[in-house]
Amino acid sequence: MCATGKVASALAEECLTVTAVDITTEMINEGRRKYGHSPNLTFREGDICALDLATKDYDFTFIATTDIHHLHTSEAREKALASLAAHTRPGGGLGIELWYPPDKSFASPWREFQPLVPPTPGEPKAWKKGRTEYDASTKLVTITQEVFVERDGVVEQFPHAFSLQLFSREDLYGTLARAGYIEVAEYGSYDLEPWEQGSSKWIVEAVRR
Repeated sequence: MCATGKVASALAEECLTVTAVDITTEMINEGRRKYGHSPNLTFREGDICALDLATKDYDFTFIATTDIHHLHTSEAREKALASLAAHTRPGGGLGIELWYPPDKSFASPWREFQPLVPPTPGEPKAWKKGRTEYDASTKLVTITQEVFVERDGVVEQFPHAFSLQLFSREDLYGTLARAGYIEVAEYGSYDLEPWEQGSSKWIVEAVRR
């Protein structure tokens, strides 16, 4: 779930030894191309629900950018968290960045998203247009996109859509407990302000039993 490893690279720059894992070969290859120069960062292709890494005593694991919502059932999320627990030392930490489920359904208009970081010379430019729909009765988010890639002045376009399953705090607490964790804190921002209803972020910290 590391995607191309931007967060993992930032952690490695802080002199941490980091293993970045994603199930998609293309993501791992791109991560190695972009960030493989870091001596503290290793990329591994693998399924978070069935990890089998050589190291079994990591100090800390992290699921960033709401990636856990790609797992649509409590059973899948429990497998993922139990798999991380099996690779974490007792007393080690877990951080999860989540999307707290809104009370009401919504549908956003189409918007254009330009890259946050301009491409380096010689690289293709990619951008997208997208809209988001949320069904409060099922807590399902559906994201529909049109992706554009420009290479040598020629623009290719293709559709891309996916869904994210949101879930309640009670669901998360139960899943953490069954996977072997104790929830210790919730934050409502990257500045570690305490979480409360209406916070812009939902970040959970837990400890492996």
